[in-house]
Amino acid sequence: MMIRMTRTTKENLEAIGGFRLELCGIGFSPVFRILLANRCHHHGDGAVKGGKRFFLRRRLFVGELAITVAHVARFGDTCAYVVVQIAGHMENQVSDAVAIGIWLAPKLFAGKRIRPLVEMLGDVFVVGRQTCGHSFVYCRHGRGPLCGHPGSYLKELRRRQVYSLSRNATIACTAEKSRIPFAAWRPATQFAILNGYPTSKTWVVQEIEESKVSAVPTIRIRECNDAPVRAGGDCVLYWMIANRRVTYNFALDRALEHCRELGGKPLVILEALRCDYRWASDRFHRFVLDGMADNARACAKRGIVYYPYIEPKPGAGKGLLEAFAAKACIVVTDDYPSFFLLRMVAAAAKKLSVRLEAIDSNGLLPLRAAEPVFARAFDFRRYLQRALPAYLLDSPSADPLAKLDMPQAPAPSKNILSRWPAASAALLEGAAGSLDELPIDHGVAPAQLRGGHTAACQRVKQFLDEKLETYDKDRNEPDLDGASGLSPYLHFGHISAHEVFAGVMRREKWNPKKLALRTSGSREGWWHMSAAAEAYLDQLITWREVGYNFSARRGDADRFESLPDWAQKTLEKHAKDEREYVYSLKQFETAKTYDPLWNAAQRQLVREGRIHNYLRMLWGKKILEWSRSAQEAARIMIHLNDKYALDGRDPNSYSGIFWVLGRYDRPWGPERPIFGLIRYMSSENTARKLSVKKYLQKYGEEAP
Repeated sequence: MMIRMTRTTKENLEAIGGFRLELCGIGFSPVFRILLANRCHHHGDGAVKGGKRFFLRRRLFVGELAITVAHVARFGDTCAYVVVQIAGHMENQVSDAVAIGIWLAPKLFAGKRIRPLVEMLGDVFVVGRQTCGHSFVYCRHGRGPLCGHPGSYLKELRRRQVYSLSRNATIACTAEKSRIPFAAWRPATQFAILNGYPTSKTWVVQEIEESKVSAVPTIRIRECNDAPVRAGGDCVLYWMIANRRVTYNFALDRALEHCRELGGKPLVILEALRCDYRWASDRFHRFVLDGMADNARACAKRGIVYYPYIEPKPGAGKGLLEAFAAKACIVVTDDYPSFFLLRMVAAAAKKLSVRLEAIDSNGLLPLRAAEPVFARAFDFRRYLQRALPAYLLDSPSADPLAKLDMPQAPAPSKNILSRWPAASAALLEGAAGSLDELPIDHGVAPAQLRGGHTAACQRVKQFLDEKLETYDKDRNEPDLDGASGLSPYLHFGHISAHEVFAGVMRREKWNPKKLALRTSGSREGWWHMSAAAEAYLDQLITWREVGYNFSARRGDADRFESLPDWAQKTLEKHAKDEREYVYSLKQFETAKTYDPLWNAAQRQLVREGRIHNYLRMLWGKKILEWSRSAQEAARIMIHLNDKYALDGRDPNSYSGIFWVLGRYDRPWGPERPIFGLIRYMSSENTARKLSVKKYLQKYGEEAP
């Protein structure tokens, strides 16, 4: 739960004092009432003043507020409920100044052997059976802790009897900006795995008004227009454009949530593929179609109406979304911050006469969680270590279509079927010549890598079984090819970062209680996993999502002008430096340079739609060195990458391209010709440091 608090300390105290918590007869401890009621403060010595003051040694109330769930033992094993509500006036105090989130108590009491009675999963807090029944939930404010040492904090809480000694209560509670009380629970096995408990443990909860349960965190929901929800419509429409999967998908969860809220409306999934986007080719169409085939099979198995549409000529698909939305209660789509999708969603929002929601299912950190644009990956990593724990357990449903109890939607109208016919089975399954009639680039052939969720899961399993253990040592070695190979599947939405992360968690036998208290921004030690797993998560989360942060906050992630000032200045200073070699776009594209290692990397890109991770950096640095200007180098890198790479046209991909030119980096001396203070790389040094013999044999000029 994230609560936007007001800007000043005094107003923060008043807002928190306005919290209204209804505990169904469960009494507050005296200290808890004091904490909520005490609004007096002092900026100097950090003490909270008042008739019944709760003295805290260092920073004021803007740190962490302990909330106790007291006297729960009386309920025994019965189904009791703790419903946390936010008073209505909070809605009028919304500000972007400070965020308060509910965090897990083990982070504060690490090493004290106290397992909290209260746990969190998404928006749901569960009070469960524990060997030690001390119960704490606490709010963490962005400005620091309440006191200097966890031991003194714990001692004060014990002295004030802010904890409960219950050992057998089972209570669920949830937080919502609503006056409607309800409780909900997700599958017990998922909770047990995430929190390190045996899956055989029984968790008891009764759902109340299930239709009111929010499956998707509010921060991931963006309303795209002001049109109303049409309660009398025939169905809920999910317009699948980026998260092209039916697993671990917040957008699908949201669509199903609407189905329940609207009295059991059926779900319709529309997945369409245009033919007129830039760089449309056999390679990208085939990869997307593989995913469509997987989705068609999964939906058919579950009785869900799924409509795959492939545009046969530019403009032929116009009107299709409006036709499906004409009888829909609401339209849900994917919130993707790059390429043409943002513009497409904005245009659709203006045309639809029904509500359109865009749902962020891009990464573990919601796009709107981090407001600033980070200059360095280190700064973003440090922010992640502070902010990410509040979102780690906000995982989308692993299999949201399982055991659905809803009517099947009516078949599409005859007008839709005749004007926009669904993709044929031959096209979906990749029959020979099935792409020949489409007006796309047939010169970029399909890659050997198959698309779709099934292939993505196989790739994840192979990586976890065979490569994860040595990832930190092998990922930079071209001859070993130790990378995960998942970036194409993540880009096309065939697999979720949440699903990959869950796989790593299971392999490492990890749970959130192992997170380090210190948030230093270090690449190692925060997760308390193996060095190899931490190295991989730094790529999957830090480096991938820092690009999404940039794209979501700025509209120029693929433009030279988005580079930091120091990089633009040093490149401008050396713009007229003499270049020993200057190649044209055609020479780059056909790998006609003097450098065999660079040529090999370019051939891999053209043939397979990918470049080895480390060599991708060298590939970009040499394009900078051999182009007439840095601006031209950026255009060439974008063209080659977006035309051939399966993971191109992506925020993470643009991060890599512009890292070559200084984004997320720092000035490097000594100053060099052409590069200035931009980090320099050479093929000679790369060949000395890494094993490239087999790589050159595989992608050399004489290779088949």
